[in-house]
Amino acid sequence: MSALDVLRQIKQLRRSQDTGAKVVEWGNADFINSVGLENLTRKELRNHLEARDLETTGTRLELMERLRSSLADEQLHKFAYVEALDTEQMIQADLEERGSVYVCGLNDKGQLGLGDLDSKKIFTPISGLRGVGVIFVTCGGDMSYAVTQEHDVYVWGGGGVGRTGINPHAHRKKGAPRPDKNYLEPQVVVDLAGEEWHKLGLGDVRDRSEPNLVPKLRGRSIRQVVASTWFSMAIVQYPPILSGGYLYTWGSGYYGQLAHGTKSVLEQPEIVEYFVHCHTMLKMIAGGPNHCLAVTQEGELYSWGNNTFGALGRKIDEKDVQFTPMPGHVPGFGALFGRIGRGFPRSIACGRDFSVVASYPYEGPDFLIATKLMEEAKIREQEALLTQNRERNDSNAYAHS
Repeated sequence: MSALDVLRQIKQLRRSQDTGAKVVEWGNADFINSVGLENLTRKELRNHLEARDLETTGTRLELMERLRSSLADEQLHKFAYVEALDTEQMIQADLEERGSVYVCGLNDKGQLGLGDLDSKKIFTPISGLRGVGVIFVTCGGDMSYAVTQEHDVYVWGGGGVGRTGINPHAHRKKGAPRPDKNYLEPQVVVDLAGEEWHKLGLGDVRDRSEPNLVPKLRGRSIRQVVASTWFSMAIVQYPPILSGGYLYTWGSGYYGQLAHGTKSVLEQPEIVEYFVHCHTMLKMIAGGPNHCLAVTQEGELYSWGNNTFGALGRKIDEKDVQFTPMPGHVPGFGALFGRIGRGFPRSIACGRDFSVVASYPYEGPDFLIATKLMEEAKIREQEALLTQNRERNDSNAYAHS
C-alpha cells in the first residue's frame, strides 16, 4: 500500500468520525457571526458575498468590509421590522382593549367573521371590529350583525342557498307554500342552485367571511337589528324622534315575513310602507323563522307572517292560506281581557311558530271601575244624542213658524 493510499484512508476515517461538523450556510448572518468575520478565508468571503448578490472582487480587507456593511444593514432592517411588529401589536392591543367582538364555534359559512372557514373552540376577536365601538350584536342561523355607536351596521356569514347555502325545504311544514307556488308571487326568480335569500342585505347571495357594511343602512340611526333564519329586519330612527323608528326588512319571506305585500324576496333593506302610511313608529321588533312581532311607540302589539299554529295571536283576513304579509294589531294588551287587566308589552320574542310577550304591570282601571266608566260614557252618548234630536226638532219648528 502506497503512502498516498494511507493518507486517503486516514482522511476518510476522520470524515466518518467528525459527526459534529457544521454545514456551511453561505450568506447566513448567524453562521457568519458564529464563525467570526476575521476567521473567514478570502474564498469563503467571496462565497458569502456571492450568496448575498454582492461584488466579489477586491482585497481580503475590502471583501471583509463589504460583508461587514451588508451584515450591519441586515441587522438594522431586522430591528426596524421587529419594532414595526411590536408597534402594530401595541396598536391592535389598544384597539381591542377599547372594545371588540369575540366569536367561537362553527364557521362553515364564515359566520365567525374571521376571514376564513376554520371553526374556533375559544373566543377569538374579529380584527376588523376592534375599537370601532360595537354596541350590540345579533345573529341568526349562519349570519351575524354588529351595530356601532356611529350607527354603522356590519354583517357577515351565509348569504343564501346553493352549494354553500341552507336547504330552504329542510324545515318546510306540510301544506306550506313553495316559493314558486305562492300567492305572494316572488319578485326574484329562483336560480338553478336553489332559492335566493339575500338575507345579508348586500345585494347578492354570496357568503361573507369578514364584516361588511350594509350600504342601504349606512349613515342611518339604527335602533335595533334582528337576524332571523331567512330574513333580517331593522328599526331605523329619524331624528329628532328617537323613541321609535320605521321598519326595514330584507331577505326572503315566503310566509309574508317581509311585510311588503306581494314581494317575498328583497336583495337590500327596504322600508315597510304599511307603518309609514299609518304614521306608526316602532320601538321593538322580534322575528322567528316564519313570523314577526313589533311594538309601537304607544305600546301596541302588531304581528304578521305564518299563522298556521296561531303564532300571530290574532285572526287574519286571508281565507285560502294561513299566513299574511300585512301587519295587524293584536288586541288584549294595555286593556282588560276577560275582566283581568293586561299591561302593555315590555319584551317580545318569536320562536318557530310560537310567540312570547312579557308585559308591564297593568295600570288601567279594574273591571268594576271600567264597567262604571263605560256606563257613564254610554249615558253621556245617549244624552248627546237626545240633545242633538232636540236641537234638530227646535230648528225644524222654527223653520215652519
